[in-house]
Amino acid sequence: MPQTIKEANPMSESQPADGASDGPGTPGGAEPSGVVRRPFTPRALVWNGEAFVDDVRAIEPALDILAADSWRSSHGAAAHFDLHCLRFEAGVARWALDAGLPIPSAREWASMRRAMIAAILTAHHDTHRDAGLETGQDLFPRIGWEMIGGHAGPVFVLRIRACPPMRDDTTLLWTGLTDPRLHPTVKGPDIERLGKLRGVAASRGCDDAILADPNRTVLEASTGSLVWWYEGKIVLPAHRERVLPGVTETMVARRAASLGMQVVRANARTDDWGSGQGVWFLNSVQGISPVTRVVIGSRAMHLAPFVATAEWRHWWGSQFRPYSPSL
Repeated sequence: MPQTIKEANPMSESQPADGASDGPGTPGGAEPSGVVRRPFTPRALVWNGEAFVDDVRAIEPALDILAADSWRSSHGAAAHFDLHCLRFEAGVARWALDAGLPIPSAREWASMRRAMIAAILTAHHDTHRDAGLETGQDLFPRIGWEMIGGHAGPVFVLRIRACPPMRDDTTLLWTGLTDPRLHPTVKGPDIERLGKLRGVAASRGCDDAILADPNRTVLEASTGSLVWWYEGKIVLPAHRERVLPGVTETMVARRAASLGMQVVRANARTDDWGSGQGVWFLNSVQGISPVTRVVIGSRAMHLAPFVATAEWRHWWGSQFRPYSPSL
């Protein structure tokens, strides 16, 4: 067992009853037989103080991303949109304070959330219309505070893309490199660095790359949290100052605690995973994905999925709710 286990403190807000679903059901489901979808045309919209509007200057990649957040949007609903907004707004506030820039007021944030929802729902409506189906494809919105050409300072940009498909499991690459992030607790500034690392993983036939500290302690993956099961406990990374506070990880920790399971934080290396009961890759696109293979140099470590993974994946799919601007 890894060292320095201590009790975690998952967020304590009440959760919907397990299995309750007033949302769209399981996201990323299979297409109806014979359906051929046209590719979704990505959209880049800039906040003008009242709405998110088309801006040709935002079509090109951002010069810099100060803060960002993204999630799967399925049938006009999302899993804990509120937590994504809170994380993004906290990231913006942190940068704004450091740079001496104004922070949007609570009223301005609420107005922006309403406009964001309207733009996303419009995009969903368009996918329904274009496909000629009652249900359209899942989308992958990203709200960012970005530096883009033609603007003197950072602007809020809503980028709406087609969502990557759900996968059955996840394979990880151990690169042997130390975590390259400069701002690990804020989503956005290190997206380009992490993209390069994920590209290395893809070149080795893996879905994602493991981020580790100089002591080879696992922190997370380049696009998701990593948690593992050991003796009936769910184990989260100990170094919270070096990991992004994951929305899906928060959801999982809350549910585990509500079911009376122990949620602990501990240091772990990939070798420790072999003595556990399973490892999960968590993010807001893939939900709960069992890690089944870890490539380490010339060898591969195979892992059996946690026995209750299917039930937990179903639960995650049931958490999608219609959008609301309220937090």
